[in-house]
Amino acid sequence: MKKVFLCTLIMALLLTGVCMPADAAAMLRPVTPEEIDGFFTMPKSELMMSLGTAFQLVGTGAEGWLEGMEYEDLGLTFAYDIEDDDVLLWIDCSSEFEIFGIRAEAMSFAEIMKCLGDAEIEDVFVETPDHPAYVIQYQIGGAVYSFLSFDADGGGGSMLTIYPAISGTV
Repeated sequence: MKKVFLCTLIMALLLTGVCMPADAAAMLRPVTPEEIDGFFTMPKSELMMSLGTAFQLVGTGAEGWLEGMEYEDLGLTFAYDIEDDDVLLWIDCSSEFEIFGIRAEAMSFAEIMKCLGDAEIEDVFVETPDHPAYVIQYQIGGAVYSFLSFDADGGGGSMLTIYPAISGTV
């Protein structure tokens, strides 16, 4: 009887999400670069019709000033323009998100470049010049994949944000 109860308890915890597998990335629904391109063509209402309403509203952008739609099952947060729901400004990627065989948080710039090719490491800052950061970017299809790190070589991993490609951006 104890074994049946214990098995039932473990299954209930797994099904309700209280206990998550160690490799959360394995649980994310894969997203293709073509889907990413498509997201940038969708107004917010169409994105919700396509992906469903199982998202959370979260703060995104500098100091969380913009409301984003976080789809945990994808590892993506969509940031739409405050004044125009038809304009997707960027997509924030969670630490578990993987694309092109890259999981940004777990890889240095050198490792990312092995997958996507050489890129210039640019000196930037976050919010103020007192917070230096470094970025490498790739325009692939209709999107710019921007990997930002606080380590010059990206050695501590990086954060991935995806922007719509604009002529001459990279």
